[in-house]
Amino acid sequence: MPIKTVLVPQASGGGAAGDKATFGLVADLLVLSDLTNHYICRKGGTFLDCVVNPKVAPTGAAAILDIEKSADDGATWASVFPAGEANKLNLPAGSTATVSLAVFAAAPNNAIAPGDFLRINCLQKGSTIAGSRIEVVLRWQ
Repeated sequence: MPIKTVLVPQASGGGAAGDKATFGLVADLLVLSDLTNHYICRKGGTFLDCVVNPKVAPTGAAAILDIEKSADDGATWASVFPAGEANKLNLPAGSTATVSLAVFAAAPNNAIAPGDFLRINCLQKGSTIAGSRIEVVLRWQ
């Protein structure tokens, strides 16, 4: 079954509120790059935090997601998080708790500019139940 994704664009927050990208991963996770539609940034800024919440927890193993950005219309991509899977969005096995992350890669990958793209990759899925119905929200200001 192909993965079904939903991307919900958010209007510019303006002022101190900043902006955000919201991604919905509806179907069971698959270990793939480019799982979502590309979010096209309309307002730039420096990343503040990212939260992720699965309605269906991965089991047997944690699920690991990454967010990448492209500043060249998708020709090249770089993670917004530091190198290493431990620094990515780790959804613990058996848990539907919200996970927060506020540590980002070094410049220039810690910020976004108008016209940049964002996408989500799955680096690891649960080994028994993959995990699904996952919402990811990345905020910047």
